[in-house]
Amino acid sequence: MLRLDSFLLTASIPTGAVITHAMPVIACVMLFVSGCSKDTDNKSTAVTVSSAATKPDVEPQIRSFCGDCHAFPPPESFPRNNWAEEVNRGFSFFYDSSRPDRDVPPLQATIDYFQARAPKKLPLPVIASLASPSDRPEFERLDLSSVAAHGAPAIAHLALLTAGFAKQPGLIVSDMRSGEVRHWKSGGPVTTSVDLAHLSHPAHTVTTDLDSDGINELVVADLGSFLPDDHQLGKVWWLQPQAAGASWRAVELATGLSRVCDVEPADFDGDGDTDLVVAEFGWRKSGRILLLRNQGMKDSIPIMEVEVLDPRHGTIHVPVTDLNGDGRPDFVALISQEHEVIEAFLNRGNGEWERQPIYAALDPSFGSSGIELVDLDADGDLDVLYTNGDSFDSAMIKPYHGVRWLENKGVFPFTAHHITSFPGAHRALAADLDGDGDLDVVAVSLLPGPLADLKQPGSIPGVIWLEQAGKDETSGEIRFLLHRIEGATCNHAACTLADWNGDGAIDIIAGNYDWHTTEQPAITVYLNRLTQRRESQ
Repeated sequence: MLRLDSFLLTASIPTGAVITHAMPVIACVMLFVSGCSKDTDNKSTAVTVSSAATKPDVEPQIRSFCGDCHAFPPPESFPRNNWAEEVNRGFSFFYDSSRPDRDVPPLQATIDYFQARAPKKLPLPVIASLASPSDRPEFERLDLSSVAAHGAPAIAHLALLTAGFAKQPGLIVSDMRSGEVRHWKSGGPVTTSVDLAHLSHPAHTVTTDLDSDGINELVVADLGSFLPDDHQLGKVWWLQPQAAGASWRAVELATGLSRVCDVEPADFDGDGDTDLVVAEFGWRKSGRILLLRNQGMKDSIPIMEVEVLDPRHGTIHVPVTDLNGDGRPDFVALISQEHEVIEAFLNRGNGEWERQPIYAALDPSFGSSGIELVDLDADGDLDVLYTNGDSFDSAMIKPYHGVRWLENKGVFPFTAHHITSFPGAHRALAADLDGDGDLDVVAVSLLPGPLADLKQPGSIPGVIWLEQAGKDETSGEIRFLLHRIEGATCNHAACTLADWNGDGAIDIIAGNYDWHTTEQPAITVYLNRLTQRRESQ
């Protein structure tokens, strides 16, 4: 999901607290949009610290001011020459907030402090393909469509169809620029598509039976605007198939929201119907996690009662699962912006929710971009596959972006494992691509147009396959071998994995997000030719 880091943050609810109703919003202002990397080498770029920055009272004052509402921004997160702009911007946002209760450090001393400790430039990571086994999959590129009539594509989400929705397998494709929600059908040599609805800026689509009639419909999260802004244009839509699925009715389930980027269904209150949890991303001054409680039907339309579960902005994903096995649906929230946390919302029943930490980045601009719940190590519980690669907040390639596995060991928080560095990492999913019985990982990258144009050709791939290859004999860690699938472009905001052509092998399906040309296909399928290769041997 496209995001720009916010400077306004709402008061967080203590981890482990039980939420019984909407919490009050208390605003405070963060100082910087920043990033952090423990891997950044500053040894060769140290400079002399100015006298202002070395005064005994200045550093505690800066640390207190800059770390009051969020993690303290590490100086090595930006190149030295960027810090004057970052500090001036942060001070400007602070004064705009009209908060009188902070001890404000001197502006120039703050600039000196960060510049003195920052590297001259950020290093670029090396994304190298590793040695691969002889039977690794080979992939053949298949471009499915061109959207020249609607401008350059901006595919925000690809939803695999669930059983009962359609006779043919396929995808629901959400284009956040054109507003199209389109059904793409697969399963053979010919691919066709049907336009289901034209909304504002759809960002996520899910299938569910909201009216309990035995027929699956679609629920759509709508941002309400293409560019980030604080507004009340966001919506949650219900798309209901009409006669024989030839036409669809679009119904507004919730309106007057800020930018909505995810919606997931479950019977959260145990009353027998389907409710919805909503990630209202917002921007600087808006955004929450909402629960839409299903109150039944009126005039053939579900009536949804809105409840605020969390007042923080920046939520990207809210996948649903029964995380603790108590029979009640929980959900996991990825909350970005300056929060940069992943938290479990445990459903305690009777409208009560308990928050538990899964992961927290020590960086208020870590660039969180997505999560997926999956049992990656096949030990019987759900882990979290996590990407941080959002490059829209500071428009630079960051060496600490990448793919992480958050291992569920039965306690909170989960254990974090760094799988690979991957600038622009936007989505990661798991499936058995090589048919060896374990789960591999596919990740795609999205870099802003100027960054994609400036990077060295081929230095950062657009699609990678991380092959699970057993455990390291020394550390016991799961090993992943990196293979480049697409090296020319980094323009994928969406991805899914499925057997697109029915040959028994899992293919990679990427949604394309283009900045310049209308000739870019909306969808690219990387057909896994493992089956053909084995049959020919």
